[in-house]
Amino acid sequence: MLVESFRRIASRHPQARLVLVGAGEMERQMRNTLQPCADRVTWLGFQPWHKLPECYQQGTIFCFPSRYDGWGLSMVEALASGMPSIGTDRTGSALEFLADHKAGWLVEAGNRHELEQAMEQALLLPERSFIPRLARFWNGDTRGRIAAGAVVGVAAILAWLLIGFAEREEGAAILFTVVALVLLGIAVIGARWAYLAVVLLIMLGHGGVKTLEGSLRGDRVRSYFGVYAVQPVDEGRQLQLSHGTTVHGRQWLVPERRYEPTTYYGPSSGVGVALEAAAPDASIGVVGVGVGTLACYRQPAQDWTFFEIDPAVLDYSRGGTFTFLSHCTPDARMVIGDARLKLAEEPAARFDVLVIDAFSSDSIPMHLLTREAFATYRRVIESDGVLLVHISNRFIDLAPMIAALAQDGGWQGRLRADDVGKAEGVTPSVWIALARDDSVLATLEGPGAPRWSALPRPSLRAWTDDNASILPLIRW
Repeated sequence: MLVESFRRIASRHPQARLVLVGAGEMERQMRNTLQPCADRVTWLGFQPWHKLPECYQQGTIFCFPSRYDGWGLSMVEALASGMPSIGTDRTGSALEFLADHKAGWLVEAGNRHELEQAMEQALLLPERSFIPRLARFWNGDTRGRIAAGAVVGVAAILAWLLIGFAEREEGAAILFTVVALVLLGIAVIGARWAYLAVVLLIMLGHGGVKTLEGSLRGDRVRSYFGVYAVQPVDEGRQLQLSHGTTVHGRQWLVPERRYEPTTYYGPSSGVGVALEAAAPDASIGVVGVGVGTLACYRQPAQDWTFFEIDPAVLDYSRGGTFTFLSHCTPDARMVIGDARLKLAEEPAARFDVLVIDAFSSDSIPMHLLTREAFATYRRVIESDGVLLVHISNRFIDLAPMIAALAQDGGWQGRLRADDVGKAEGVTPSVWIALARDDSVLATLEGPGAPRWSALPRPSLRAWTDDNASILPLIRW
């Protein structure tokens, strides 16, 4: 009955483990019953009497579901070892020690439902102390509670210090403090409330307080696509929009610099060079709004269209948090939805310049980087137009794949790695420019223009809608 009950409980509780001591003629049948959860069962076999104390230390609960036992010495030994136990009303020692339910659970012999209920309740008991020598401090008496409270108090001080270290970006201090808090948490595993308190303090200290403050101020917004946060950076001189660890853009709060391009979009970046070289009456398409930084490259007679999949991102510009769009392209067309689907609805040769800025996050939209997607881009770009793809990414090197797609689709390409001599507020970036004719790209490389380089060796196979793997492109 025990093994059948454990098999059902194991399917509902991944943390459940079973240690079986003893051997006999029913072992084969029991192993067959436990086959679905065999990886969570330990068979110790027959153990001599002097090794039983070690066996008792391997579990949190002792289960003795005997249908009849005049006394049940094993249960007495387990209770003496400090293990709460489950026994039946046909076992003498269980009736003696478990009747008041203080040392464990007394269930009806042969009642599978009561046994399973007791086993599930037992799974809620606190874990044993990770460090056995500290177990005596977490036994629930006054001294144990005081000791646990002292540990929590020390953790609270460290968490308070951690908040300051995180704000000042003191890496070594952050690491040291987090390690200290983790060690305190390990020390109090035997006291559940103290352990949970330390875990909560780690979370609060390492960004939790800042997260809560941002949420209460309305600086954090959750949408279908994730959680966005707005926060001042650079000692309050810039305002930043981020999604997790991905920066979507920054805007200067210094009035005279408010509409200067920042981050990946500086004048010497690939996109900056291309947009400044665009014709005065060019039609420009931008996939990925961010904070709208690119809008301020607009020339008066140009026609601009922005494609954005997440309305929450666009709301930051419409609501005035970021003002690039409202100041520089107040009449630009805004298209909400998946850019690939929306571009497919655009007329042929719609854009002179198309900017794809959607690949800087940890999880890239691969459907925008397939043969079929690039065929869509080719259709909506003028024959002498330029496609610009932003591939700055900490974890994925997209350049070989863009090269493969260019080769597959008959594009000519150049790469612009803008990583030296950066102006204040501008960050390194990598952009690729593609065109049908190499002479179009030559206009980006005139006298005094920033240096472009050839595309790298292409990947072996260009991605398609049916076949794409990101693994070869990961920066290991």
